[in-house]
Amino acid sequence: MKNLYLVMFFGLFFTGCINLNLRSELPEINYYALDNLETTSTEPCGAYNYIALGTIDIPSEYQGNKILQKNDLKAHYINEIKLIKGLNESLESIIIKEFNKQCIKTIIPPFSGINVENYLKIKLLDFSIDKNVANVAIFYQISQKGAILQSGIIAESSEIEFNNEKLNKEESSKNDSDLLDSKVKALRDASFEVVHKLANKIIPK
Repeated sequence: MKNLYLVMFFGLFFTGCINLNLRSELPEINYYALDNLETTSTEPCGAYNYIALGTIDIPSEYQGNKILQKNDLKAHYINEIKLIKGLNESLESIIIKEFNKQCIKTIIPPFSGINVENYLKIKLLDFSIDKNVANVAIFYQISQKGAILQSGIIAESSEIEFNNEKLNKEESSKNDSDLLDSKVKALRDASFEVVHKLANKIIPK
């Protein structure tokens, strides 16, 4: 009986140690929103143009709520960063907000009962951090009544504004909240700039 108590005691003791070690090794997660920039138009819109937003194709490596960090031939997800919404929802929200600022009303699925002539399809090509730069790129296609009006690639890079020494010392800056904030801000700024350029493709200014 005494041996049984000893076995139970050490079992509980080591289980507690393992749980403590797991807690200490888990990274602190910071949650971010990409679509929180002010997008109110500074000039009144005389009339709005309408476009139907079709599919936003997100490749598998960019799906989910994590951000991809690239370094030469290697890539990994930044475990300390988690997006509140997935990229599909985030990009859709950015498009709706920025288009509205540019006097473009966005119609989202389902389209049943709505007569819309212009359709927009988007494929995400890049959404990642590469060393000290955030890169966002999309392929877009605008069609009207089945005919393709235009298509192309829009890419934008935004430099991460932070101490260069910390950027080059990834191990020492993994949990640096300011650096994580700067990375997400750079991706957010690049995303809005890409969508801004896309709006100008639809309505040149």
